[in-house]
Amino acid sequence: LTAEAESASTIVLVWDAVENALSYNVYRGGEFLTNVTEAAYTDEGLESLTEYCYTVSAVRNIIETAQTESACATTFDMTITAPTKSTAT
Repeated sequence: LTAEAESASTIVLVWDAVENALSYNVYRGGEFLTNVTEAAYTDEGLESLTEYCYTVSAVRNIIETAQTESACATTFDMTITAPTKSTAT
């Protein structure tokens, strides 16, 4: 499992597909987040400059595997400052 910030509010997760898995459960901070059918997920609407940690488990019917090791990423800083000097000629 890898987690990579894509913006100030988005983190992209990617993991190796598991043979015979029908779907995957995605957890953020130990709490169930969603179930997806692809070996990737984009978590959106996050706070800027905040670390988020994820785990994933594979699911087939009602059987769920153990969760992966945790992968963490920090969203980008949204703060922007104005230029301090400007000149015109």
